[in-house]
Amino acid sequence: MEILHQKNDNSSQECIIFEGEVFFYKNEGKTRKVFANEDKTFVIKVPIGVYGVLCNSEEAKFYSEGGKDVKDGFAFTELSGVFVKQEYLHTLDDEETYKWIGRPLTFSELRLATSCRNEVGFDENKKLKCYDYDEFKKQD
Repeated sequence: MEILHQKNDNSSQECIIFEGEVFFYKNEGKTRKVFANEDKTFVIKVPIGVYGVLCNSEEAKFYSEGGKDVKDGFAFTELSGVFVKQEYLHTLDDEETYKWIGRPLTFSELRLATSCRNEVGFDENKKLKCYDYDEFKKQD
């Protein structure tokens, strides 16, 4: 991974090159920064510190060892070194998502979003999935 441009005062200008492709800053949490490619097919979760590395490893293991319920309800996830490469999901915090899906959330989608603390988004087939394994594991 290579950081192309970084400004300490504005993370939104940060870009990385991963496997020869440019990924642009999307968001971050306490343990990882998230970068999305331009065609919105994948995100890269870059660990922040040792705990971020552990989170990436656990999330990839959770997906790869998960059953049908995990594969159906969780974004495709794989580990590449210490980085997670994950299916891009159109997240609920992006107003463009609602225009893209063209309808309000269904009751079952609202239940999933609530149970995953809104750490969800729509895949390319407009199916709502969770992208954070800690939140997905908390479902009943």
